[in-house]
Amino acid sequence: MKLSGILLIAFSLSIFTVTTDEDPPEFILTWGSLGGGDGQFMHPAGIEIDVNGVVYVVDSANDRIQKFTSDGAFLLAWGSLGLGDGQFQDPSDVEVNVTGDTIYVADMWNHRVQKFTADSVYVGEWGTLGTGDGQFDCARGVALDDNGYVYVSDWKNCRIQKFTTDGTFVTKWGQWGVGDGEFEKPSGLSCDADGNVYVADWGNNRIQKFAGDGTFLTKWGVYGSGDGELWGPQDVEVDRGESTICVADANNDRIQKFTLDGVFLTKWGSTGSGNGQFDSPKGLGLTTNGAAIYVSETYNHRVQKFAYSATGVRGVPAVPRLVVYPNPFSSSVSIRFGPTSSGPTSLTVYDVKGRLVTSLSTTRTTSSGPYTATWNGIDMSGAEAPTGIYFLRLKSGERVYVRKVLFLK
Repeated sequence: MKLSGILLIAFSLSIFTVTTDEDPPEFILTWGSLGGGDGQFMHPAGIEIDVNGVVYVVDSANDRIQKFTSDGAFLLAWGSLGLGDGQFQDPSDVEVNVTGDTIYVADMWNHRVQKFTADSVYVGEWGTLGTGDGQFDCARGVALDDNGYVYVSDWKNCRIQKFTTDGTFVTKWGQWGVGDGEFEKPSGLSCDADGNVYVADWGNNRIQKFAGDGTFLTKWGVYGSGDGELWGPQDVEVDRGESTICVADANNDRIQKFTLDGVFLTKWGSTGSGNGQFDSPKGLGLTTNGAAIYVSETYNHRVQKFAYSATGVRGVPAVPRLVVYPNPFSSSVSIRFGPTSSGPTSLTVYDVKGRLVTSLSTTRTTSSGPYTATWNGIDMSGAEAPTGIYFLRLKSGERVYVRKVLFLK
């Protein structure tokens, strides 16, 4: 490349703040230490956030559930070791319904799901040890969809079971194996806005995606530590507004984020006990607006909170989280951002000389969901743009966000 071309690209990069991947969230706060007191933990597992921002944490080895404010202030705890109503034996996961008034707990070694009010009042349960419909051999994970169905990962039976909210069996799928729709100890699971079910296939080091009736849709992940590779994934959490999914990549001591079809977006975390570091992250909980994500850690005995934006913190407007894929692209690139609260938005494409290539129209499937757009490499005149680097520029109110894309014919 000629020196003038290098200087031109350098000049362009000085104008725009450019990143090729989505930025990870920022560390906000942490709470918890090893122990049995209020706000202490012994191997915390599943974690869930209700519609009001209240945080529920499965304190697994203490055989209880703890309830906190969004900033970690202790509110309530219930449970003890045992077989009775409201007692637990190594509970592993928790789920809250959309109105925040019903709590479901996967009571792992009691081989059942227990149901409570938000104030810890026992409502009911289902499940016994076994292989029949509605029986479990270690109820590991629990998730709800928007249609009122409960999904439970049946760990040692290597299957997923689906129930109504009162525990009536609906269907099941899976068996031990490495093929599509087979599992090696399925762990955490989560549902998207379309009712699809995502399962952390722990022993197979992958994520599998299914329709709500168990029809296999896709999978991603292999053993490793590279981007998109996994080692013992423990939990998954879908951001229904942004249409992305986070994975607790436990043995790699990190969180990875993907599109709902498994395209890698970003990651954060490393081994350690410092802020933003992990020692076997096991549970993920996302606020309903997608602004904050909470991570429970098995061996650091704590919860960490991260935020994609400072919405509700210090009064800073929300960051739209501009996501592009695939990148590089040869035919078209998909763009997703939002939701945003910073004001009117525009989405444009520029070349490395800072010249406007085209303006893109955006669509939105729901009033609270993300905005989406597609660029097929065509400029404003209708001609195909040449191979090269381009900049997607999102202007939201007074704020500007940019992603660099590479168009390869």
